[in-house]
Amino acid sequence: METTPSKPVYQRPMPWQITVALVLIGLDVLFTAATAVLAFSPLAALWTLIWVALGVCIAARLNRARNLALAFNLLSIVIAIMLTVVLAAVGTIAVLTAASGAFSLGMIFLLGSEASKAYTYKVGPRSYQD
Repeated sequence: METTPSKPVYQRPMPWQITVALVLIGLDVLFTAATAVLAFSPLAALWTLIWVALGVCIAARLNRARNLALAFNLLSIVIAIMLTVVLAAVGTIAVLTAASGAFSLGMIFLLGSEASKAYTYKVGPRSYQD
């Protein structure tokens, strides 16, 4: 029994998980950029540039960028949990850190899905030419 050849990776359509993740990354970048401008924060500006680069690389199907975004979101969840526990007495800040953790958890769900893994190149597009 012969199987029909599947489309190459570069011809597969972008799964909805990647599309939603890129939209959320874009919204997060806009929010962080606004924070960087209003607070004159170089750290927030650097964080914005990192996420812009990761978003572009994820759209370009690079698996390493997707893995790095997963790691950043996991770190963000850990920080959000710690801050929520420490700042539980301050209601507004605890709610914001919990919301940040929920956002990161959603990003992990989107970027960690099987469709997202199948969409990205495992080592890079140039390795297929060798």
